[in-house]
Amino acid sequence: MLTNQTYKKITLKKLIFTSIQQVTLKIMKSLTTLSALILALAMNGQTKTDNSILFEANTRPLSMLQGHVSVGLEFQVSENTSVLFDGGYGFFSNSGDATSISAVKGGVRRYLSKNDMSGNYVTFSHLAVSISPLVSESYFFTNTSFMYGKKIILIDTRVTVAAEVGVGIIRNRELPEPPTTGVSPTLSVTVGYRNH
Repeated sequence: MLTNQTYKKITLKKLIFTSIQQVTLKIMKSLTTLSALILALAMNGQTKTDNSILFEANTRPLSMLQGHVSVGLEFQVSENTSVLFDGGYGFFSNSGDATSISAVKGGVRRYLSKNDMSGNYVTFSHLAVSISPLVSESYFFTNTSFMYGKKIILIDTRVTVAAEVGVGIIRNRELPEPPTTGVSPTLSVTVGYRNH
């Protein structure tokens, strides 16, 4: 039987998680709407001018295979530097328990050779993930990573494919346990569509 104090702790944890999840969902909805608008304009050719900002809408197919839909944006901010934003949400089943997952990511990318957001690059990024089993405690983790990768533009298209590997500092938190920190290899694959 649950005591009143235990019940209050569980209620507070669920309230905190629900608040974090609602904020994450609002950010992801905004990113998705913005990405869809930019992608529509890019595909329509309405943003293609010689002095326009180079940007790309992208997604992570490995995440999609796991039932986690992600939408991201990359904007060129200087000749060889871009900023990244990414958000995702999905559900998966683990041993019969339904689980929701939401993620938000931001980062900076430096291209080593070309100034058209392609070729070899290094990325510094921070990813925050919330995993919520619908019947038990919530789980949070962050990954601050440094990665090396390569992006190619498919011939005669605006479609890009990028892959990167690196190392990340992972911080785990499974409520109500204290957080733990470790180091882990990191892998990312994206498919994108650019405005020009």
